[in-house]
Amino acid sequence: MKIYFYPPNFPSSRNITVNPYAENFINALRQYSFVINAEKDAKSSVFDLLLHSLLADAYIINWAENIAYKPYASFQYFIFKVALSIIKLRKRKLVWIFHNIYPHCGENMLSKKIMNSMYKKSDLVISHSVDGLNYLKDKEVKNTIFLHHPFYLFDFPIKNIEKTIDILIWGSIEPYKGVLEFLKFFNQTPSKLKLKIVGKCRRSDYWAEIKKYRSKYITIENRVVGFEELSELIQSSRFILFPYLSGSISSSGALMDSLALGGTVIGPNKGAFKDLAKNNICKVYNSFEEINETLLNNNSIDIINVSNFISENTWDLFAEKIIRKLKDIT
Repeated sequence: MKIYFYPPNFPSSRNITVNPYAENFINALRQYSFVINAEKDAKSSVFDLLLHSLLADAYIINWAENIAYKPYASFQYFIFKVALSIIKLRKRKLVWIFHNIYPHCGENMLSKKIMNSMYKKSDLVISHSVDGLNYLKDKEVKNTIFLHHPFYLFDFPIKNIEKTIDILIWGSIEPYKGVLEFLKFFNQTPSKLKLKIVGKCRRSDYWAEIKKYRSKYITIENRVVGFEELSELIQSSRFILFPYLSGSISSSGALMDSLALGGTVIGPNKGAFKDLAKNNICKVYNSFEEINETLLNNNSIDIINVSNFISENTWDLFAEKIIRKLKDIT
């Protein structure tokens, strides 16, 4: 079976951060099938899809809604629609990974059109959360399944590191992640807890607001952190916090990476966080006030349970399940 993966890779000369989800997904798929664009660079995602619309047996689509926020969005959407029409006329299989219930940038008319097209044209839609799956059912999408966001298996050593950080927030600093809202709450709560935030903030206006909250107990660093350093940061932290705003939450790769690196995670009672909390794999909150209760109670998670969960949800097993599902689609 020949598979096309969207969005494709971009030339290494371009200043674009490699998406670990796409990279891990493609590498896992290649063990079971031929990914026709795995080693090909592309200058334009939608044009590349159009060029390959006659060449593959199955198409795996990710983040299609992001087209609505690109330059010449209406034109790119037109090309995307043409490509989908060719794929459907050829009666090839179309798989959509439903990452976000709503786009992180907020909905607009074009993003709604794209999502509606994917609801109707997809032969299989995969959600990484039960919330996402239920949302799809409300949209009367027929062939849907829930699969946990896969884990990448790191091989960094576990060290006996002193817990010098009470709360660690890591990853790209974006408005939808609720970092500023949590900082405002944390700053108003009398406490000697130590909070560390490390991640790249690309919006200068947002960064200007964030950095105001630096203090004796709040460390904020505007930079990308590598996984080896992240491993040590997580082992130095009592809790890894994701203060995401709830509107668009479905799944989180950073959640899975934090667990794989041995972290105890606290996140909103939504999406994948809620799914994992039911099995005592992470902690959840309904309000920021509940985070304080979790920190004070210091109830641990089941380490063996987490280890078993990780081994049952690797990228290799995820790709194998998808290939099986593709073969079942008539």
